[in-house]
Amino acid sequence: MSGEGKEDVVKKIPEWELKFWSYVHAGDGEHCPVYTSCTAREAGGLCPDDGKELLQLLLSDMQFKPKEYSPIRRLDYPGLIYQWVERLAEEYLETLKADCPPVPTELAFLSDEQSDVEIREIPLKLCAGALWRWKGRWVIYLKSDDSRARQRLTIFHEVFHILAHSRATAAPAFKKREQNRGAFNELVADSFGLFVLTPRQCVNIIWAKYNDLDKMAQIFAVPESAMWLRLKLLGLI
Repeated sequence: MSGEGKEDVVKKIPEWELKFWSYVHAGDGEHCPVYTSCTAREAGGLCPDDGKELLQLLLSDMQFKPKEYSPIRRLDYPGLIYQWVERLAEEYLETLKADCPPVPTELAFLSDEQSDVEIREIPLKLCAGALWRWKGRWVIYLKSDDSRARQRLTIFHEVFHILAHSRATAAPAFKKREQNRGAFNELVADSFGLFVLTPRQCVNIIWAKYNDLDKMAQIFAVPESAMWLRLKLLGLI
């Protein structure tokens, strides 16, 4: 991309989002870059940086039993970073005029204005998904053995990586740690996927109608554990 073209793309990015990417870029990829200065974390609830393994387990579709998590009375995503992640997801859906639910995975093809995006299923062993840059296009690889609901989360997890790289103004804004289940940057990408597939307003409206976890997971086409997490984050259960 020419310097002039890159400048045009940057101008389209709002100031809050540029700050968000700069925070993520400033971190080490392992921990939240504002952890030590986050006043919201001190207010209580589960700080995502302190509960990365638990949260990522809930974002998978492994065997899930809600009663096992009943002792968790409060589950928050405090702090500015996660407010920005949800805002990014909301504006991504608004920009692409997505109807929900379920949010169509075809939105992934529109995540980079400058490059094509392709999705392939392969027999991955060590991870649920991967992202490659190949011949000027993005290729999202999905674990072929995963359920479709789990693959949907993986797709938008990888979309976050695409956004992080395509909207960076200097060096890539996302430091990825290979095979590191609990890394902060991976949880941010997981959270973006969850927020895209379960928009706050839609969840609130449909939960008021059905009040049923299994039904909600079916409607939004996400793993039951991920739906439980979203309902918990919104204070609905």
